[in-house]
Amino acid sequence: MDEQLQKQIKITNKLLQRNANLEYTNITLEVENEDLRAKVASLEMQVNANKDNENKEETK
Repeated sequence: MDEQLQKQIKITNKLLQRNANLEYTNITLEVENEDLRAKVASLEMQVNANKDNENKEETK
């Protein structure tokens, strides 16, 4: 195998590894994003429940 082809294979392998690492990072960030969305939704429900309770107290 000539030297140029070996260099190209080495570069290709590095790029494939970098791509795999980026895909893993992307999946990790997507999971974290979904977790944060769920936490935000939970906090929004708590805020709404607190507002409802405050409104009930004010109307008494």
